[in-house]
Amino acid sequence: MSQAQIEELLKNGFTLKRDFRSYELNGKEITDEEYDELWNRVWIYLDNNCEKVDEYDYGVEDLWWRRVGLYKCPGIGKVGLFIESSEGYDRVRVYSGDDAWRNAKNDAIDDIKGEIEYLEPEEGTDELIEYLNNVLDDKKRMPE
Repeated sequence: MSQAQIEELLKNGFTLKRDFRSYELNGKEITDEEYDELWNRVWIYLDNNCEKVDEYDYGVEDLWWRRVGLYKCPGIGKVGLFIESSEGYDRVRVYSGDDAWRNAKNDAIDDIKGEIEYLEPEEGTDELIEYLNNVLDDKKRMPE
């Protein structure tokens, strides 16, 4: 995949998904090799060509992990990423344009609120809920 193709994907935004041995780009099935190449080239492009404005990782040990990344890319503008990952599953949403950072940030906020709602009735989750509420406060302060 060429740099021009990566730039085009970033300009339009995309969703990349791995669900055990199933791989998709914008809902269309791709091979595991295509998935790996695309994901590696996106990270290389962002690292080499874009300014990282903000990034935040959160999660629960090895159970699940999330990342919000906010970038400024020459010729593209704002790029926002929301990555959700757990064993055998990854989904990356990439947003572009004026609302890119807000969209990535809102994905994280919705995700955290959903986790808190899921955990609230469970006993022994007070510490985790407190952690997620702190993460939620941090997310709300990220730039838009």
